[in-house]
Amino acid sequence: MVSEAKFRLGYSQYLLGDYDKAGETLKQILAPPAPPEIQELGASLLPQVFAGKAGKLKPGDPQPPDFPFLAKPISVPDLVAGVERHLPARSVQRARSA
Repeated sequence: MVSEAKFRLGYSQYLLGDYDKAGETLKQILAPPAPPEIQELGASLLPQVFAGKAGKLKPGDPQPPDFPFLAKPISVPDLVAGVERHLPARSVQRARSA
């Protein structure tokens, strides 16, 4: 019962735009004694909280230390190089041509 109430509180905080409080509340239900279904709900909402907080940041604001999942800027050539380096299809092509 308490875990469900905490989830609902965290969800309400998220809807009201209080992303810091929502993140803290939802982190409390990510482990037992919360039932697995409540843990899953909390874990599925947490990325939305991170995105909401990121959306409120202004360009040039430092990355919040408690939200490590915010993407860092990357140049297009670096992005393409990373995709080519890690793309499984490319590995298959190399194996066939060898």
